[in-house]
Amino acid sequence: MSESSEDKTRRRFAKYLLDPRWTYQYSFFYEDPTDSKALLEDQKVFRQELRRKFPDQPFLVRVQTLKRPGREFQAYLTIYTTQKTEGMFELSERYFPVNVLYRQLTERRREVKAHKILTQKPHDLSKLFGSVRIRRYGIINKHLLAAPEIEQEAYGN
Repeated sequence: MSESSEDKTRRRFAKYLLDPRWTYQYSFFYEDPTDSKALLEDQKVFRQELRRKFPDQPFLVRVQTLKRPGREFQAYLTIYTTQKTEGMFELSERYFPVNVLYRQLTERRREVKAHKILTQKPHDLSKLFGSVRIRRYGIINKHLLAAPEIEQEAYGN
């Protein structure tokens, strides 16, 4: 039986996430959850600026959703990176009306997140964005990762 597109995406993202180079996580939440419907458009310019302002730093970017009790369903952006990024808060303020949370990642946190991605049903992004094609994750400055074993296993080569 062949692997579904959804399963392949989950497997590839989990593989990248387990890379020990990811040591920081930034999450960007809109102040008003209803504004999160603009995330797909807003993130485009923000990602371009990340690439331009931090050319020597890779970023693993993922679009996710969140439903908290008593709050509206919302989309948010999570970015994993290799170091604490000076200027991340200021940069995000220019492109999003967001709150930014960050924390240092441990190997255990990466493992738990990867396990959840592999075993749980993916977030239903169509509830917010409709039936448009959505890339759940992407890598900025991917050439800096340059670890053939990750690339080969992630792409089945």
